[in-house]
Amino acid sequence: MQRVQRESRAYKLFRIVFLLFFIAVFLLPIWWMIKTSIILRVDTVVYPPQYIPKGIEFDGYIRIWKDQGLPFLYFNTIRINILAALLALLLGVPAAYAASRYDFWGKEGGFMFTILSTRFLPPATALVPLYFLYRWLGLVDSIWGLVIAYAGLNLPIVVWVMRSFIDEIPRAMEESYMLDGHSRVAAFFKIIMPLSAPGIAAMFMICNFLTWGEFLLSAVLTTTVPHQTLPIGAAQLEGDIGILWQQIAAIGVLGAIPITLIIVFFQRYLVRGFSFGILK
Repeated sequence: MQRVQRESRAYKLFRIVFLLFFIAVFLLPIWWMIKTSIILRVDTVVYPPQYIPKGIEFDGYIRIWKDQGLPFLYFNTIRINILAALLALLLGVPAAYAASRYDFWGKEGGFMFTILSTRFLPPATALVPLYFLYRWLGLVDSIWGLVIAYAGLNLPIVVWVMRSFIDEIPRAMEESYMLDGHSRVAAFFKIIMPLSAPGIAAMFMICNFLTWGEFLLSAVLTTTVPHQTLPIGAAQLEGDIGILWQQIAAIGVLGAIPITLIIVFFQRYLVRGFSFGILK
């Protein structure tokens, strides 16, 4: 009995040490980014590195707000991601409903696999044709150009995941509603949409997660600050004395705040959405 208790205590101690180690590994880059954003500029390249700052200043935050167009970058990133997520859901949810409720040739093979296969393609391979297509359409250096591109990245995931949500909703509920004289479109908006709300909310947040820090498409398809996003603003921070690490870290800290707030305040909706259909 005592041996079992010793093993149990040893296991608990090992688990605590194991969790503390991984928490430290996860928090170290975050602490390093925050520390770099507030230490003195001369201390950002000092060797050996300082884990505890000796001096603190907020010059990096002030400079990116006044000189680097942070308000434009911040506002652009937020509105582009929100609009792209809404567009992906607007197109993806009806497509997921059709894939769930209708039977057609190639549904389980070619159709669904083709939708998902667009995520297999590295974005870099599509940059050249996409750029020429956007230039022909007049969408280069345009907010809506990035919105369409980001929505296209998220659309396959929305279709696949939302289909699993809709599969969980019994067809009998729609059929009983349509027996009262309502159309299938009315059943979609009155039955499917309300019951899929947790999944839609979860997918809206996931779409924002996937494109919040996207760099490649934004770097190629935008050229001016009023249409660029935070990652592009951070990549352009290079002064006469070299890379402005202090300001880059400050942009990283401010850019992480919206995603962190979403996780903190909407965590229960994410968990509910995942448990409803994604983990089917």
